[in-house]
Amino acid sequence: MKKELFVKDLKDGASIYSSFIVTKITRKIKKSQRPDAADEEYCQVRLQDCTGSIDGIIWPEALRNAPDFSEADCILVKASVSQFKGLPQLVISSLEKVPAGEVDYSCFTRSIAAEDKEKMILEIRELLSGIKNPGLAQLLDSFFNDSDLFSDYTNSAAAVKYHHAYSGGLLEHSLAVAKNCDMVSRNYPELNRDLLIAGALLHDIGKIEEYRTGVIIKITDEGGLIGHIAIGYGMVLDRIKSIDGFNKALAKNLLHIIISHHGYKEFGSPRVPETPEAFVVYHMDHMDADIFHEKFEAVEQDEQAEQNGAGENDIAGVHMYKKRKISEQKRSAAPRQEELSGF
Repeated sequence: MKKELFVKDLKDGASIYSSFIVTKITRKIKKSQRPDAADEEYCQVRLQDCTGSIDGIIWPEALRNAPDFSEADCILVKASVSQFKGLPQLVISSLEKVPAGEVDYSCFTRSIAAEDKEKMILEIRELLSGIKNPGLAQLLDSFFNDSDLFSDYTNSAAAVKYHHAYSGGLLEHSLAVAKNCDMVSRNYPELNRDLLIAGALLHDIGKIEEYRTGVIIKITDEGGLIGHIAIGYGMVLDRIKSIDGFNKALAKNLLHIIISHHGYKEFGSPRVPETPEAFVVYHMDHMDADIFHEKFEAVEQDEQAEQNGAGENDIAGVHMYKKRKISEQKRSAAPRQEELSGF
């Protein structure tokens, strides 16, 4: 089935007939206003294609006539584009399920462009070539010259939702953290540059086991029960043990970076950073995740709200400040799983 209309093309007030992947389903009950009528079920959905995602709602009458569908199914919807709380929403009047054999999943899978991915891989190789410590060089080679593991590393997402939540996101995020650490090391020559680069490239290595990255991103059983910090700690420790004569102090410092990179225990970090290199990796990691979120998620939502006539007189920068205040309040109350796994 050929897809011609994408999320990025949707305009308020338009009537559409197009296909999307279902990434989230929430079933709810609409209370009847009449004592002699039964309550009715309706459904909220999150729909996705390769350009983005949009929320949709299926009211009771349309839901009664709809076939059974699940997350990861492709559905063809007839809908109108409206807005809800200033953001785009599809009001779905009818839908049909698209057989899996007729779906071109490349139209629905979010990922970095192939040319960008190749460039990032070259940048990773350049960073690796600059590692002078023999033990760290051998350790990094054992990861990045493992073709199966490196394929997972370059194709995995970095999160389910908060930042870099698409195929190739882990590569993009890890490279950004490593480049920022490299920059910091030039300004602070007392830092161990090799340790910083190794910690940055490996800090989220456990996410290749935590997430199953496909047309939608799912947390694996191992990811849900153990989490990427502990998984990554184990992966790095196992490979260190396989290297004869690996410096014990260096091993402890690298493993400390892995296990402390979330910074604070309320953010899911087993340890807080206690070395200069761990401190830098934590901040570079957190910074890249938050900047990505504000640039591509929160700001994008604000731009959509402005296009729909909400907040059009706000001064530039106010939206980002508002979003940050909201997100900080949410984190201080109770960090979500995506946030704990996010940076």
